[in-house]
Amino acid sequence: MERSLVTVERVRDLQAGGKRWLEEVLGQQLQENQQVFIMVLSPGSEPDEAARRQAHTGLDATFQKTSYSRSARTPSPRNRGELS
Repeated sequence: MERSLVTVERVRDLQAGGKRWLEEVLGQQLQENQQVFIMVLSPGSEPDEAARRQAHTGLDATFQKTSYSRSARTPSPRNRGELS
């Protein structure tokens, strides 16, 4: 099975060393409730069609995950009392 070139990881699931490394690279402290989006690319080279499809599929899955995560935390207008 091919590994995706795109991934989303929850900060709370990262090993301590990996979290520290990311904080150093990003220049900020990561919070346990955050997620880290990681994408691998090769500058200066154009991906072939298969690589584009794989990246597109990975990005779609990532956006679905983050949308689901956001919608699970955000009450709908009906639940906030804005709609009757």
